[in-house]
Formats: sequence, C-alpha cells, structure tokens
Amino acid sequence: PGWATLQLTSQPTGAAVMLEGEPLGVTPLTAEIMQGTRTLQLSLEQYKPVNLQQAFIAGTTLELDDVVLTPADGTLALSSVPSGATISSNGDYLGTTPASLQLASGKQHTLRLTRPGYQTLDKTIQLQPEQQQTLQLSLSPQYGVVFIKASPADASLAIDGKPSGKATRRLNLTTRAHTLEISKPGYVSQRLTVTPRAGVSKNVDVSLKTAEQTRQKKQAAATPPMLTTAAG
Repeated sequence: PGWATLQLTSQPTGAAVMLEGEPLGVTPLTAEIMQGTRTLQLSLEQYKPVNLQQAFIAGTTLELDDVVLTPADGTLALSSVPSGATISSNGDYLGTTPASLQLASGKQHTLRLTRPGYQTLDKTIQLQPEQQQTLQLSLSPQYGVVFIKASPADASLAIDGKPSGKATRRLNLTTRAHTLEISKPGYVSQRLTVTPRAGVSKNVDVSLKTAEQTRQKKQAAATPPMLTTAAG
C-alpha cells in the first residue's frame, strides 16, 4: 500500500478537517492518506483554525491526539470623545482612538485611555468568540490653575490664538500645553507656552516693553561689561 493511516482527535470534537484544501471529514477521524508530506487544516466555528504539516509514511499509522483548538478572538471597535486618545492594556500600546482591536475571547481586558489635558480612563471588557462590539468612551477634562500678572495691567490675553480678555487674571486651563500671548498697542507682544498641572497652581509674570525699550535692552546685551584696550 502507498498510504498511511491517520487517527486524529481534537478538543473540542467536531472540527472539520481539510487535506490540502479538500474535505476529509470531522474529528474524531480515521482516514487513509497517501504517503508524503501533507498539510492538514482543522476548523470549527468560534475557534481559530489550526494548520498541521505532517509526513506520512506508507504502511504506518500516525496518531494525532487531542489537537487543542483556541477560541477565536473578539473584535472591539473603540472610539473616544475627543478622539486621538492613546490605548494601552497591561502597559502594552494598542494604538489611538478610533481603533479596531482584536482581543482574546473569554477573558477580561482592562483598557486604559490617556490624552493630554484629560483624566485617565480605565474600562474593563470581555468579549465572546467572534463577537463584534462597538464602544465609545468620553474623557473628562483635567484642569490646572494659572495666575497671570501682566504689566501694564490692562494688557490683553490670547489663549491658543483666541482673544480671552485682560491678561492679569486667574485661569483654569486643561492640563496640556497652551500658548499664551500678552499684548498691548505700543508694546512688543510676548508669547509663551505653559502646561498646567492638576492640583498645582502656576504663576506667570509678564512685563511688556515698548519697541524702544526692547531695542535698548538688545544693545545693552550686545555690549560686553568690560573692554580692554590694545595697551592692556
């Protein structure tokens, strides 16, 4: 004979068996396979397919006992408000929202969403095999306090390019980088970047200079404090 005998079982049973793309039967299975190296594929609904490459020797019996099938993953379509939040699980980076995540089924996953200026959000989720779920999470803003003292006192303030009234004031800003611009007609505007921290106030003192004062300051900075003549 030019064939070998295959005895194949799986956990769970009832998996469809293909021999190089041709149906062979379901587990538990006993079949005659022509000698040579052959590729077997086991598939079962809600489980991941398994590929096996085996060498079959004519006149022998090959026993493949209890091929364990792994439950199929679930799919989570995750989005957030606002979008662009970083997704991680157990310290592993999974991408940014919106994202489609393949998660192992039958176990709990704790997903963490972070975004500058917003509170960290943790969400525990468990999916069934081949389950497709859509989830949208809303992030809560996180604020820090910034005290601005400007001179002249009636100077104006712009936050991230938007006019925001007088500069000398108390601000509640989200804990991300913000661009502040203090200006007044007849003075040179100043622009700075501040990143507030939750629970900690930040003080910013700004003194505007006229164009002439700025020019004189630059000249003074360019002149060294001591000059040495050629005679020493």
